[in-house]
Amino acid sequence: MDFKGSVMDDNLVGLIYDAALEPTKWPELLSSLVNELGDVEKSVLHSFSRVNQSGSVTQLKSFDESDKNSLFSILSHLDRAIQIADSVDATTQQKMTHQALLERFFVPTFIVDANLRLVDSNTSGASLLLKSSHLYSAEDELRLKSFKAQRELQNAINDMSSGQTRCSAMSIRIADEHGASSMSVLLSREHEASNRFLLMVACADTLPKVDAENMRAIFGLTSAEVKLVNEIVSGASLGDISKTRHVSLNTLRTQLKSIFSKTATSRQADLVRLVLTSPLMLETPKQASGSTAGNLDEYKRSELHQRLVLFDGRQLGYAEFGDLKGVPVFVFHPSTGSRLQSHPNNSIAKDLGVRVIVADRPGFGLSDPLPARKILDWPADIEQLADHLGLDMFSVIGFCGGGPYALACAHELSEKLSAVTCVSGVTPFDNINLMYGVSPANKLFVKLATQLPSAVFKLTTLMAKGLVKKPEQYLDHIHAKLCKTDQQALCEPELLDNFQLALSQAFKQGPKAFTEEQLLFSESWHFSVSNISMPVNLWHGEEDCHVNIELARKLAATLPNGKLEATKDYGHFLIYHRWRDILSHHLNSMKK
Repeated sequence: MDFKGSVMDDNLVGLIYDAALEPTKWPELLSSLVNELGDVEKSVLHSFSRVNQSGSVTQLKSFDESDKNSLFSILSHLDRAIQIADSVDATTQQKMTHQALLERFFVPTFIVDANLRLVDSNTSGASLLLKSSHLYSAEDELRLKSFKAQRELQNAINDMSSGQTRCSAMSIRIADEHGASSMSVLLSREHEASNRFLLMVACADTLPKVDAENMRAIFGLTSAEVKLVNEIVSGASLGDISKTRHVSLNTLRTQLKSIFSKTATSRQADLVRLVLTSPLMLETPKQASGSTAGNLDEYKRSELHQRLVLFDGRQLGYAEFGDLKGVPVFVFHPSTGSRLQSHPNNSIAKDLGVRVIVADRPGFGLSDPLPARKILDWPADIEQLADHLGLDMFSVIGFCGGGPYALACAHELSEKLSAVTCVSGVTPFDNINLMYGVSPANKLFVKLATQLPSAVFKLTTLMAKGLVKKPEQYLDHIHAKLCKTDQQALCEPELLDNFQLALSQAFKQGPKAFTEEQLLFSESWHFSVSNISMPVNLWHGEEDCHVNIELARKLAATLPNGKLEATKDYGHFLIYHRWRDILSHHLNSMKK
């Protein structure tokens, strides 16, 4: 094997760690591994016996010691790089969760340490620091322009830190010299063991109005009491309110006593905390029209998030599209997809009277994993789902990585299937020279999957991380290598939105299910397609660079009743261009 001595290329080592921290670099890593390993057909990988997914080698046949050291060096670096990536991901996820919680507060909110050093803030807090006349940030510290207020706030934090006060929250009022503007600062400890503090700032300019309807419904407050709560939370003192509204202090104190009784609070600080920390107490800011969230409302429908408990206790997630009272067709998603994978134009299925049912395979989306699963396990899950839906007869369509599962159903469930179609489907692995038109990196990938699965498991883990983090960069990377019609498909905004949504569900439980599928496709499927007696329709683009058309032709010739529709000028994504034709042909081919 053509290694550069027994020591790995430093550039390759660096790229392995770069790909772990910036997973969109995995295509470049694959290309570099091709160069490092040389011709995969003559690789030392042929000297290896099976290796389990954790990376331990069961047996090694004799080969050059430098080759052995180099290959194990690659695996070792991949292991360490993935550990680093997992640690970074965990930290990033923790930060994202923390930030998401802060954003749930509708008022400017800050996290500070005991010395008022800024740890974090929500968007409203960052905005307030830029325009407030009372507080600002300097050298990463939160500072108040009033020396008296700064000292009062620092003393309150010191008292909480030292345990000199039993109060879990304090409310501090800050006003300028003339009392023209004021704000209320609610201070509370993050938790008992923490030395960090939560500061929530309320003032007339930034505070959403108290939700009067909810306050009246939950606590039975009167309109006058709700108005007083709003003013207190905004930072106004009873004296200020008395002067502004020309209401006596005694009247205000009586109203406040009633508010304390109804809300089960005893101090203004407790009342302020109750309002600021509960989304029900404040009017929700209106979302801007035309937002991305609004565009995804279609995917919040309950029929897209259904679950079935299977006989073995596993949950199976599934979704339904099109005409929900129409002809049932199970569509099997690709390895980068999930139950949310659908054609952007849902009206096609509705017009043709088709009820599209898409189920998450084990480990994808809402479906529980199935340890040591095989492709042949899938028909049993589909049969249970069909029984649950009351379907005696149904048909299946497999797209890309869903193709092998459609063939498995044809092998196991022929008596219940009315039709079977594979679109751009993955074909059975055959270790003969059918790699024409396949990139060197993909050749390496196939060889790793068949000869050294531990390596492909690590590489696909990096790939999955990159896909989830920045799917648009992955699509940009493959764009130039695609045929014209595939490039056109990837330029459709609705298609891209659906791809990213389905992808996020595919990796909801992590990259393991995706990685397992790559290994399943590259080993024995545990059934022979030559034993499938029922008709199978194959749609395949002649320009497909993911699954070469020659592989589809071989599959069609192997199937006793296989019929190939080779489409000129189309590639891997022909399903998006020809979905109406494919679905119509599928319906016409059903058993009468």
